[in-house]
Amino acid sequence: MTRKILTAKFPPKQVIKVEELTPKACLNCKFFNGSTEHPDSGECRRRPPFYNIDKEFSAWPLVKELDWCGEFKRLSQQVS
Repeated sequence: MTRKILTAKFPPKQVIKVEELTPKACLNCKFFNGSTEHPDSGECRRRPPFYNIDKEFSAWPLVKELDWCGEFKRLSQQVS
């Protein structure tokens, strides 16, 4: 089966916002907290930390910088 690729045609004078050009990625999400212990990853702070009953500890989920989910919220301004 052949898949058809959809492409968007923009009018010649359409203005594209800069934030529309930044990819959806955890690194660009306001809920992402980068980690110094794990390069290229960090914690997702969208929800409270989960509790592991077996190991008796709680933690936020670890995610990669280039991951993203359906609850992605773009940073309102770039943080350095």
